[in-house]
Amino acid sequence: YSLSIPSASIAIPGYYMLFAIKNGVPSVSKAIRIGDIGNSPDPTVQLPYPQQTSNIPGTIQAEFYDLGGQGVAYNDDNSRDGDNFRSSDNVDVEILSGNNYNIGWTAENEWVEYTLDVTAGTYDVTLRASSGYSGTGPVGDVSVSLDGQTIGTFDVNKTGSWANYTNITVPNVTLSGG
Repeated sequence: YSLSIPSASIAIPGYYMLFAIKNGVPSVSKAIRIGDIGNSPDPTVQLPYPQQTSNIPGTIQAEFYDLGGQGVAYNDDNSRDGDNFRSSDNVDVEILSGNNYNIGWTAENEWVEYTLDVTAGTYDVTLRASSGYSGTGPVGDVSVSLDGQTIGTFDVNKTGSWANYTNITVPNVTLSGG
């Protein structure tokens, strides 16, 4: 496939994500550069996805982790690729339905990073998680860090199905702005 953009003035110069859309569902994505951005950053430089930060308060979509590649914006130790969404990355992004995605097949020491714009305040940090294991009790944990400091650790319990999500909350987390 090829894409011709008649004028670089259609957008502010920078990096953007290009998606192929089929039946209203984004599939293959590719980072592209539009216009002259001066000293072009190395492709292994961490950048917000998709060229904007997530706001707190707000929701962070798991699949919109930063650009930058293995060891820069994420660490994924296995070879399973995403389901045609950010398929050049090795992060295990799965299409659930429509425009809904998750990150699955996670293992110890795997991580993703997000660029955030935080309004100072005290927040409840909530994570949606599932586990295919039946019964009760934890199957593992997830830590959330901000600027290298752990702000919460979530015990992920058995939910009986990968499609049966539960909300896990760490309450009263105080964040400084920035």
